[in-house]
Amino acid sequence: MKTGKNLQKAVATAAAVGGFLAVAAPQAQAADHWQAGNWPYTDSRGVTYEKLSIPGARGNIIIYWDDSSYRVTMEGDVSDTAGDGLGATLQVSYWYQDGSSWKWTSRNLVKAGGSGTMNNATARSLVNMKSVQARVCTYNGDNVLTRCGAWY
Repeated sequence: MKTGKNLQKAVATAAAVGGFLAVAAPQAQAADHWQAGNWPYTDSRGVTYEKLSIPGARGNIIIYWDDSSYRVTMEGDVSDTAGDGLGATLQVSYWYQDGSSWKWTSRNLVKAGGSGTMNNATARSLVNMKSVQARVCTYNGDNVLTRCGAWY
């Protein structure tokens, strides 16, 4: 299946233009859990979290759940709202199925750097997942998170 290679290309392309950001070990592992694009699964329902906000970052996300499986699609955006030298990221966390057990991970869905910039991204799960949450964070020039809001 070519999905892995296509995902690697999509992640590399998106990172080059400010899209997906995969930094620490949990995010690197999570890369195989998603493919770029958002086309809701049949019989899905959406949950919208608008105006996730902390000083310097604001984001929105819509998460679509497939009612007949543990599959998810999402679309989100994040804005850098301060001229403080920090960037903004929309982060998601979730439990994913690994064989017969469930494991937790998190990843940065999309980032924006530079006051007034906004970027968006879409993603569709390739594995079963549950308890998907989102929050906004700021990060420094080394891609280290400096402040995060609450999970929603």
